[in-house]
Amino acid sequence: MKSLDWLLHLLEGNLDTAQDILAGESIKDQANVMNLLAVNFLKRNFDKIKKISKETLKRRKDIREDFLVKVLEYRILADIATDDVEDLLSSFRFLRPKLLMFIARMAPTIVVSSVQDLLNEQTLILLRRLRQNIIEDYDPYTISRVVCKAILEVAQNGFFDRLNKEERAEALAYASMLLLVISKVNVAKALLKRSLSLHESYINRCALGKLYFVIGNFAQAFSELNYALTLAETDKYKGFEARTNIAQLYAIQGDYKMALKYIIDALRIRQDPFARMIRGEILMNLGRYKDAIVAFKAILSSQTERLKIYTLINLAICYLEKKALKKAFDSLWKALLLDPKNENLMLITKTIKTLAERSKR
Repeated sequence: MKSLDWLLHLLEGNLDTAQDILAGESIKDQANVMNLLAVNFLKRNFDKIKKISKETLKRRKDIREDFLVKVLEYRILADIATDDVEDLLSSFRFLRPKLLMFIARMAPTIVVSSVQDLLNEQTLILLRRLRQNIIEDYDPYTISRVVCKAILEVAQNGFFDRLNKEERAEALAYASMLLLVISKVNVAKALLKRSLSLHESYINRCALGKLYFVIGNFAQAFSELNYALTLAETDKYKGFEARTNIAQLYAIQGDYKMALKYIIDALRIRQDPFARMIRGEILMNLGRYKDAIVAFKAILSSQTERLKIYTLINLAICYLEKKALKKAFDSLWKALLLDPKNENLMLITKTIKTLAERSKR
């Protein structure tokens, strides 16, 4: 966008003028779309928000995933404001893989595990602290807490009761996954119990498997996800999310061959960028560093920043294992540029740099 006149008008309270200026800009410009959504939200023009979001979603193949999530956040709030439960379910369905998948990240301490002689005592203390919480679930697309709290409110006041039983069960399962973002685990459990009492399906069983993973009950997560697969015959994605989640559970247990089998099955169904990263991590843990490097390089073009960061970290691990210290440092440095406040990345990058310098002496 060449002009910021819309912003000046917005600051002066001239919302209509700001909206008109933004509406005259290209709807293909992602920054313009976000600004237009924000202005319409301030004007409480919720129908316009839904129209903009639907037009944007038609071009979803050309748009960053994290941007689409933000567009859908506005749409979800607009759906709630307009009491449009059917459209809210449609919004949930666009988010479905992101809601049902978990991504188990391992803190990248493996990078420094073989070079501890370079680390001072302070760094070793940090390293030990990191290892105490090696496995974590994280939301790769950072769904807003405001949206999750809005879902909490409507889920508890009967908002979904107008849907038929199957649709209500589906909506409650999706809603329960959003409540995990704001740590409402007990409420999420209650919603899933209601969902299952209405209609058992792949979706609510997969959601229950994710919930068990989040609370650390891996055995029950395995059980629920495997059971979900028995219900996936008629599912739209044929159990993609459950297969991806099971692959990660096998990887956590160290059974990388089974993990690879499940993630390959998942990728045959859907070429999700995070699932592709998981495949690379499994290859890396199998010692197939050359194949892992190829896999990671193939997804570096992703426009999702967090995916780029983790991919670059994984590349650094592979290069370090292959004793390619300069390439390892270069990868970590690129990751650090994307996330300059990440103390883990700073630690590891400095360590690899020191190691590379010593190797030249």
